[in-house]
Amino acid sequence: MEPELVRPWILLAAAAAYLTLLFGVAEAAERGLIPARWTRHPSTFALSLGVYATSWTFYGSVGLAHREGFVFLTIYLGVTLACLAVPVVWLPLLRVVRNQQLSSLADLFAYRFQSQSVGALVTMFMIGASLPYVALQIRAVSDSAAIVIPSLGPDGVALAFCAAIAVFAAMFGARHTGPMQAHPGLVASMAFESGVKV
Repeated sequence: MEPELVRPWILLAAAAAYLTLLFGVAEAAERGLIPARWTRHPSTFALSLGVYATSWTFYGSVGLAHREGFVFLTIYLGVTLACLAVPVVWLPLLRVVRNQQLSSLADLFAYRFQSQSVGALVTMFMIGASLPYVALQIRAVSDSAAIVIPSLGPDGVALAFCAAIAVFAAMFGARHTGPMQAHPGLVASMAFESGVKV
């Protein structure tokens, strides 16, 4: 058996403290304890997009950059072009979404094609596309914990991680019932997490 790099209780305490901090930031933003000028500032929204840098960045892009050099930047070309297309594509789309009070991509497609079937199909495609990505996140967390603490079972870590993100999503992602209501707690916690990554 390999020697443990970190005692299990230290890792678990650090993970619990970090998750508690993220919950605290989200709750403080939801209750208005963080000034609205901060939670609604464009920099906060821009920083919250940093969640784009996830396990793929840590486990994929670094190795790709090592092997391919600057060629790895081409995978970010699409995201960069999407950001440059804001005035041409995204602002008119935002106006339609606000005017029609659409709350999801499935709603947008259902509205555009005047078909609930199209909305259901888009929902199924989005679930099918996101499940492997969520599975990759769970695997990255459990594998990383197993590397640091070999005696820690990856299944238990994965289960605890799934429970934590489910509770977080229920508390701060699904709390608002109105389609156009903001999620200041979710945005603030994602921005905080991106700040930690930076």
